[in-house]
Amino acid sequence: MLVMIYNGESFNIKTKEDFKTLMIRSAISGFNGMAASFFQMYLPLTVYYTINSSSTIFTFVLNYFLYGIPITSHQKKAVVISMVGIVLVINGRSIYQLLDSSY
Repeated sequence: MLVMIYNGESFNIKTKEDFKTLMIRSAISGFNGMAASFFQMYLPLTVYYTINSSSTIFTFVLNYFLYGIPITSHQKKAVVISMVGIVLVINGRSIYQLLDSSY
């Protein structure tokens, strides 16, 4: 919302297609919240938080493929850096073993 205010964009939904897209995104977000509360009880918290924090990256990439929203070079770099960070977090123990064989 703050980005829309900064860019001077309108909050008005002009077409039925915009409304439909907004409702689909809201439903997915709601489902994500319900699934997150369910899986939080069954997955280790480190795995849960890694999956949950990476969901915004996948949403970003899916918007590119599904809706054709252009991605700038800075955004591409940010996605790559984020994915590298996620891989490092997921493989933390393996990285420690590579650096220190007594771990």
